[in-house]
Amino acid sequence: MKTLFFCAVLFSSTIWALGLEPVGRLTKAEGLLGAEISAYIASQKMLVTTSGENTVSLISMENPSKPQILEVLRFRGEIPCVSAQGELLAVAEMNMPETSPGMVHLYKVQDRKVSLLKTFTVGAHPDMVAFSPDGKTLLVANEGEPDYDSKVDPEGSISHIDLSKGVEKAVLRELTFGGFDSLSLSNAGVRLTGPGSYLQNIEPEYIAYSPDGKWAFATLQENNAVAKIDVKNARVTDIFPLGTVDHSQKGNEFDYRKNKKIELENAPIRGYLQPDGIQAFELDGKLYFVTADEGAKRDDDPATSDVTTALALKTQGRLNESVFTAEWIQKLGNLPIDAQNPCDGQEPCRYLNTFGGRSISLFDAETGKRVWNSGNSLEKFVAKTHPEFFNWNSKKGKLKMDARSDKLGPEPENLAIGKTPSGLYAFVAMERASGIAVFDLKNPQKPQILDFFANFEDRGPEGILFIPAEKSPEKGEIFLVVGYEYSTTLTLYRVKY
Repeated sequence: MKTLFFCAVLFSSTIWALGLEPVGRLTKAEGLLGAEISAYIASQKMLVTTSGENTVSLISMENPSKPQILEVLRFRGEIPCVSAQGELLAVAEMNMPETSPGMVHLYKVQDRKVSLLKTFTVGAHPDMVAFSPDGKTLLVANEGEPDYDSKVDPEGSISHIDLSKGVEKAVLRELTFGGFDSLSLSNAGVRLTGPGSYLQNIEPEYIAYSPDGKWAFATLQENNAVAKIDVKNARVTDIFPLGTVDHSQKGNEFDYRKNKKIELENAPIRGYLQPDGIQAFELDGKLYFVTADEGAKRDDDPATSDVTTALALKTQGRLNESVFTAEWIQKLGNLPIDAQNPCDGQEPCRYLNTFGGRSISLFDAETGKRVWNSGNSLEKFVAKTHPEFFNWNSKKGKLKMDARSDKLGPEPENLAIGKTPSGLYAFVAMERASGIAVFDLKNPQKPQILDFFANFEDRGPEGILFIPAEKSPEKGEIFLVVGYEYSTTLTLYRVKY
């Protein structure tokens, strides 16, 4: 076993069968306005990358060691996502105000130039757009977030755009969640705790297709659930509740205190998974989806906040005092607790629900049953190999370990799944720990964490894209593209196997 340092500031732990070698990078100094979600157009050897605001950069990957900005597209509203298939490019644009219906612009790309083919009006706050593997369908996750004071709260939806008969004859359908019974969903564990109706509460976030394109899966982050979509028949067939990580159990220890120490402990706490990113894959004929369990709370507006603390609940007489002693109340401190559902109606509470799983999870895509959860793997691995990066707040750019332990910890934000000659891997972008964790997926019942890659100059990974060898700008090479929101950098890694 040996430790590799790819450059002065890129740290990796022991490499097993795979490594990441940074080969190219773009920064503000080179004109990059931001870097979040990227799409790749293989025929053009070109990346299309959102800035997190109202611009999209077209970036040449002709020479991956020297990516170059070719053009910047400017829009009126914020651009949360792009997707590409063949020579088609889809760009999701939020309207102004963001609570009004959004748009998806469809372009043709030739000679690294884009020409608009058609614009579709979709649901409010289109957070994700994704082509199906065959390019015949576009799905859009319309989050429908409320405005700041919650006076306007659109319903969440999925826009289904059928392109099978060509762009001019495209058919747009809005898939809603009105066919599901709110009481049944709530009883099953789907979180419906916002200020409006349950249809307003449902907020689709991210979309992934099965490899054959028959099914798609949309994370409902605030709801701690995943929606399953029959792509051909344009129908939401299921909503799967995702459950929690029980931090009182062995293997699920976590650090919930901000005290400049690394202390992974069990506690009477359960963490909603609340994933952001999701991917689907097939192994040995079985379909799975895997989630990045970031967590999401509503605390922007004090009037509609869903956050409380153990101390506040104790003051209200809602805790079991034999469990939540004065010592526990002090230790739990500012850890955010679900104010609207602190312990699933089982008061006085013997456990408390917090936000985020600090994990990744793997599910049977047919039944929605959880097959595996990474438990304490992410925090434990970083604590052991790179303690200086443990639960730090990469958004502020000051390397202070343990700064986010009493919030959502490392915040696994997104993930990509990629196959190499050495196996099938999940690359997990950890927003606050600001690194890429790598898991071996060869055994879906027990994936193994292999490595963690971090660079202090690249902070806040948001989008992560795997480019397989057959689509690579360099023959036989595999790349990973990561957009770092906080540092405004885009880094291209060569995947070594």
